[in-house]
Amino acid sequence: MLRKFILHLLTLFILIHGTNALACESCSIQHVGRLNQTVDSGQKDVWNFNFMFEQQNWDEKPADEAHELHEEGHHFHDKTHEEFYHFSLGINATDTFSLTAEIPYVVRGSIEVKDHDRLGEKEQSEGWGDLYLLGTYKLIKKEANYLGIVGGIKFPSGQTNEENSEGIRFEPELQPGTGSWDYPVGIVYQYFNGVSL
Repeated sequence: MLRKFILHLLTLFILIHGTNALACESCSIQHVGRLNQTVDSGQKDVWNFNFMFEQQNWDEKPADEAHELHEEGHHFHDKTHEEFYHFSLGINATDTFSLTAEIPYVVRGSIEVKDHDRLGEKEQSEGWGDLYLLGTYKLIKKEANYLGIVGGIKFPSGQTNEENSEGIRFEPELQPGTGSWDYPVGIVYQYFNGVSL
């Protein structure tokens, strides 16, 4: 539990200080650090829609090496790449509180490492990931800069029944959704230097 909390805080730090940082969708608060337009406009009830694309390419092992690890009893998945197409809708309900809903479309590529006859064949699972509902409350606010808390809920709404080319269900690590309820929480700090791209 403590390890997971520390991981959340670390991920938040990375996302806040690097707006294009890659993140694991099951262990982070997705939108934090990426919404440049959350800079205070002085208006209330302002809706915003965002789209963000993330990609991670893995340095996969050769299929025969991965198969050996599997045969030795290691729980191994030879991922080749992951893509996340994030769609989010948010509202600045007040000067100090904003609410955001986000859902990703997830694509995961892998290489078959278990079946001898299909060793090295490329597989792909894709579908809607889990829905996040997150609130941000600004505790200390000065112009566009603030220190606040963020938290919410991740619903197990993503697809968890994707199958490979042989009609066998992918294991959880390769599914678009996690199938679990999660309650992300953290601290957020925004510093705006007046420069916008």
